[in-house]
Amino acid sequence: MINNEEVVIVNKKKKEEKKEEENIKKRGRKAKGEKRKFVLNREQKKFVVDLSKDKKSLEMVFNALVNVNNKNFGEQIVFRELAVLGISKLNSKDFEKLQKASISYDEMLDNAFLEYKTKSGKKISYAEFLVKELKLI
Repeated sequence: MINNEEVVIVNKKKKEEKKEEENIKKRGRKAKGEKRKFVLNREQKKFVVDLSKDKKSLEMVFNALVNVNNKNFGEQIVFRELAVLGISKLNSKDFEKLQKASISYDEMLDNAFLEYKTKSGKKISYAEFLVKELKLI
């Protein structure tokens, strides 16, 4: 038999977990310069890939599915199996390429500025750094 105190404790824990999730998830526009940390949802079971605006990638997927299913026996191979196989083939170099591709120009400049400051040990402004890098003087 379940005790009322146990039910209350479980309900309090659930409420606390929801509050923590609400603190992590912020809706709406982010403030300028604010970086939101990526939080992985391990409970997610479905993923959607929208290729409606990327015709080249869509055609690549169709061609791959046609080629892989060009056989006389066995079950049909679906996109899910193709995606899982492709992801399993990724290595650290591929991850680095994806990470570099996701960086904006502003972030590239910020990274170069921070790297320059740490290497040189000089305390210079961002504007001075840009002038030196662009060799305007």
